[in-house]
Amino acid sequence: MISSLAGTLGIGLLSGLLPFVSIELYLAGIQAAGSGATWYASAVAAALANTAGKVAYYGMGRGTIALPRLRERTSDKPRRGAKWLEKFKESCIRHPRAASVILLISAIGGIPPFGIIAVMAGTANFGMLKFFVIGVLGRTIRLCVVASSYHLFL
Repeated sequence: MISSLAGTLGIGLLSGLLPFVSIELYLAGIQAAGSGATWYASAVAAALANTAGKVAYYGMGRGTIALPRLRERTSDKPRRGAKWLEKFKESCIRHPRAASVILLISAIGGIPPFGIIAVMAGTANFGMLKFFVIGVLGRTIRLCVVASSYHLFL
């Protein structure tokens, strides 16, 4: 059981960092194979690790993780989404509950993509602890559904 959860943590973190790695497929596979870990333990481990991976995206938005090539400007023209981003920041400040709901919906349903919302949350100075807690809650709900109903997907 411990090795199964350790593997789930590793794949969960990897899937949080790399969008093409699917934690959902991994969870369905280990549950179908009868890995030894319960579906809820696997789902919680995957949610924690996946959200931890998304904290890197949050850090990119916040500027904590520097991406010099993406931050350099070669022209004086404003960036394409700069005006929209400012409106988004102001909306998050004026309506923090709405921002939290959008984050939760994204973590559960994946629309809008959680990785993009993580960057936006960092950019809008959304609290990191709040981001992590809401993200884990939403991902846990999503992954519990996947892990408990794997037989429907195979």
